[in-house]
Amino acid sequence: MLPENLDRLILLIHVIAGTITLLSGFASMVTQKGGNLHRLFGKTFFATMFVIFISSFGTIFLFRFNPFLLGINVLAFYMTFTGYRVVYRKRGANGQ
Repeated sequence: MLPENLDRLILLIHVIAGTITLLSGFASMVTQKGGNLHRLFGKTFFATMFVIFISSFGTIFLFRFNPFLLGINVLAFYMTFTGYRVVYRKRGANGQ
């Protein structure tokens, strides 16, 4: 049995993570590419996109299944993960 307000808690986490994602994505775009702030905001963007991905899965599979939103969820995280992986492989595993 799921707690009564679990869907509201997941939604709150999702909205907070989405807000942080938007702010960190914008901040990453306006800072110098490759700088410490740019990298910090990029890592924050990736981490909060992961939180959005997980919270979306929780909502989609526990409460309201919607194949369209599932597709958007998977595609958005796939694009984020692919971008992170490209940068990681470009810089090397040791962060050079």
